[in-house]
Amino acid sequence: MEFEPVLTIYKMLNIRLFSIFKHRPQNCYRALTHLAAWFTFAAVLMPWSDSAYAANPAIVPYSMTHQDAQLTRDELREIFFGRQTRWRDGSPLRAFVLPDQHPVHIRFSKEVLGVYPYQLRSAWDRMIYSGTGTPPSVVESLEQMKTLIKETPGAIGYIEK
Repeated sequence: MEFEPVLTIYKMLNIRLFSIFKHRPQNCYRALTHLAAWFTFAAVLMPWSDSAYAANPAIVPYSMTHQDAQLTRDELREIFFGRQTRWRDGSPLRAFVLPDQHPVHIRFSKEVLGVYPYQLRSAWDRMIYSGTGTPPSVVESLEQMKTLIKETPGAIGYIEK
């Protein structure tokens, strides 16, 4: 299963090279250039081994009052972009985040939410200046985030696991 993207690229590469050689056999340099480009593309798309992630613990959403809630990426985006202010059961929701330049915040934004931190900041700034909402509360450390989430009903944040 882990070689499926590589096999797909190999098939595309074979079709591309066959069409180049079939229609322009004198153009071998161009074919080799395409071959090098496809191999570079395949190397970028190849899945990294598990050992590459061993040094980086997972970043996961963290809530004491709603631990059993399995949140999708879209739901997490709604929460951290400030568009969802209540849990599914109707109780108030309060989000906590780390500072914009914190490595865990950057990883959470990219890996869990699938956005860049500047996109979050831009959305929060729009909420502040337009008066349409309140951005998540910024905490200074993971320890402070854990403490505030434990003390605040309906709170959510993220931690390294």
